[in-house]
Amino acid sequence: MKGVRAFLRLPASAKAMALEAAFALLVARILVQYVPMRLWRHHMETAGDSASAPLGMPRKVGWIVPKVARRLPFHARCLPQAMAAQWMLRRRGVRSRLVFGARRGTAPETALEFHAWLIAGGECVIGGQELETFTVLAPPEAACQRPRETRP
Repeated sequence: MKGVRAFLRLPASAKAMALEAAFALLVARILVQYVPMRLWRHHMETAGDSASAPLGMPRKVGWIVPKVARRLPFHARCLPQAMAAQWMLRRRGVRSRLVFGARRGTAPETALEFHAWLIAGGECVIGGQELETFTVLAPPEAACQRPRETRP
């Protein structure tokens, strides 16, 4: 109930964005879970970052997607969150880049751990935690600045 009350207190534009994020997270989760990556990966590629992103939009999307993901009845970890945020930014004309990284597993039973994050305008929009511990599985320009911790 706490999440419903928080949702109802949001301004109309934020409610619309939260509903869009929930739908995008659901679609992304289904793709990741049930559809082979080779069939959808090409839709995630973009030509690069947009330096002229609408002011604050990547930060707003990067703030709302994880908030919504925590309240959904299914797990939407880094890849579905990055995918959902990329779709939301693309709808708003903001170019972004989905980046994959890997590192040695921290637990004995995991040889490798993978992570995905999203870059727009040189900043991490989604998945900026512990980036320095991951090796980027893409060209070096896929690196980004640490995400800002401020709320949009």
